[in-house]
Amino acid sequence: MAFTAKDQRRIIGFVIESCCMSSSTSEVYIHLVWTTFRRLPLMTTAIERPTHRAIVSEAKKLGCIVLCIGGTEDHVHLLIRLPRTLSVASLAGQIKGVSSTVARNLVPDTGFGWQSGYGAFSVSPMDVAAVRHYIANQKQHHAEGTFVSTIEPDLDLDATNDRP
Repeated sequence: MAFTAKDQRRIIGFVIESCCMSSSTSEVYIHLVWTTFRRLPLMTTAIERPTHRAIVSEAKKLGCIVLCIGGTEDHVHLLIRLPRTLSVASLAGQIKGVSSTVARNLVPDTGFGWQSGYGAFSVSPMDVAAVRHYIANQKQHHAEGTFVSTIEPDLDLDATNDRP
């Protein structure tokens, strides 16, 4: 990818400002993806919205800026700006734990749960809009087969693992 002169000046300026500041700063965008237990279609319309709300609420409590959430009946995508004091592993564990509790309380007889793994991908600030668009249109991408296979959950990812 070629950077324009304006992009290069912006990047260089950010780096210089960051190095010369007396306080810490970061601009880290993360695209998280995780699946339901054994990729079962458990994210029904009855629980999708409250489960997504729980994910967003918990991410905000942890200091994240939530940019987009989406998914299908068997997985979730989340795009956030990560605070400099939080690890990706802590974020994933906390939001998956809180949201699975919410989902299980809404539909107790389904055995709702998340698989133990997740995918975490760094996103360039210049690519945030494209990733946001991709996440917002998950259902359409999967219906049309236009999803990006390298960031979609692997069908066999932790398929034999017990629930976390």
